[in-house]
Amino acid sequence: MKYILITFLCIVSWANNAQVAKMLQDLNPGELGSRPVNRQIISIGDKVFFTALTATVSEELFVSNGTPAGTKLVKDINPGVTLNSNIGHFNAFKGKLIFSANDGINGNELWISDGTEAGTTMIKDFFPGSGSGIASTAIRNVIVHNDFVYLFAQKEGGKIGLWKSDGTTIGTKELFASLSANTNPDQLTVFNNSIYFFAITDVAKGGKLHKLDLNSEQVSIIDDPNLGSINSIEELTVCGSRMYFSASLNFGFGKEPCYSDGTANGTNLLKNLVNPGSSNPTDFTFLGGNKVVFFTSGAVYVTDGTSSGTVALNAFGRSDVRPVKNSANQVYFSGSLFGDTKIGNELFVTDGTISGTKLVKDIYPDSSKASAPTNLFLLNNKIYFSAIGDANNSELWESDGTSIGTKLFVEINPGVEGSFPSIINAIKSNLFFFAFHPNFGFEPTYIDLSTSVSNQLIYSDLNIQDNLDSWLIKLENSIEAELVYELIDLGGKVLSFGSVKNMKNFEIRKPESSGVYFIRVFSKDYKLFGLKKLIRS
Repeated sequence: MKYILITFLCIVSWANNAQVAKMLQDLNPGELGSRPVNRQIISIGDKVFFTALTATVSEELFVSNGTPAGTKLVKDINPGVTLNSNIGHFNAFKGKLIFSANDGINGNELWISDGTEAGTTMIKDFFPGSGSGIASTAIRNVIVHNDFVYLFAQKEGGKIGLWKSDGTTIGTKELFASLSANTNPDQLTVFNNSIYFFAITDVAKGGKLHKLDLNSEQVSIIDDPNLGSINSIEELTVCGSRMYFSASLNFGFGKEPCYSDGTANGTNLLKNLVNPGSSNPTDFTFLGGNKVVFFTSGAVYVTDGTSSGTVALNAFGRSDVRPVKNSANQVYFSGSLFGDTKIGNELFVTDGTISGTKLVKDIYPDSSKASAPTNLFLLNNKIYFSAIGDANNSELWESDGTSIGTKLFVEINPGVEGSFPSIINAIKSNLFFFAFHPNFGFEPTYIDLSTSVSNQLIYSDLNIQDNLDSWLIKLENSIEAELVYELIDLGGKVLSFGSVKNMKNFEIRKPESSGVYFIRVFSKDYKLFGLKKLIRS
């Protein structure tokens, strides 16, 4: 039996510490849902901006304040079902959103939004006409610092300039205009009252770090004698008194960890970890003092900033999931442990020491399988993430950093299908994410963390009496004249269904096989009335 719901649905779920997960809106009716391909999301004040698609618009800008009424399209920037506005480069700016978008007329340009249609406008058309001023693929070429936006933008003729904007057209000016299209500027990073970036200085030889002095607004090249010309850099990250980055060097090394203190002599290779080949360092994370943790293709490393002080903490197979750091300088990450004790892709933690680099919990304790934690998000000093359990597919988990405190947080789509939570973020101190809801697909979902219940579901008026061969379902507070019910197994299969009219309770015969089952009860217009977990012993 399949029900099509035309209004928003309150989904009720359970876990050891049961939480209510609300589907805020069915933005795109049908089984695919509204989850975007270009997964942009940012929390600003009491709302979250994100991209989504519907039956009438293709991947556009949306906003939510955590309520159904407040979850809505901001503006159809590039009108049409098949035309998306290619939104990117989300940044918080004076309580508003700075982003890049293509309205179908002006190419990718710089926009600003206050969350309303009228307050969503293009700041400047850097490349007049259909050409794009802002590259849609560059990782870090729009940043915010001290009430200004700094960005790379291309003009007619192919010249790329470094620009500064106060969020208005008249307050947007070019600071540095000496970059050609093939210089590939990227990695804008604020460090010591300057902005650093990488750009190709010689097409045949490579490039250098550049520095914009924010006082003089002059740009200079960090002409270091140690690294020579660099093919490319990634992951330029401030860690205390240095910037760390991954660089592809011209003198025979692959991608290896490097650092810079902003001076020519203070820019150098940290250590050649793999030769021949590349260690592909990522996610440089500052732990205080001189201690920095980073990840490579085959290990977790800690460094004190010296070559001899750069050592592997353990041999890991890194996933591409971004790690998160809590207030105790512990870094949580998803990975596979190599060596004598092999553990599949699970949740690990490191504090930068060998003894402090360890498994948090083997969520899926099967040597041939793994829980594959993804979408790690830190909120209220706890880690929220999606993972596969031994009795369910991908659902939302919570961890306080201990094994006993790592548990299934909410189960939205019970059984083997799972809800696959993704694009996890926050509205103030509450969770916002996309999840798969049966019959609705991937839709925006909200959990109010201030409401917690134990062994009982909010919005559920179901009381279960466990008899020998049946369950008696008591509808203690029902005011509905007619209700519809489903009995579902762990795999999501509907075993029985029916309707109940003008009754305060009804009986369901137990399945022959022992196991976990679920009872769902709907009102006649298919709003969820109750949901309970049943155990057949």
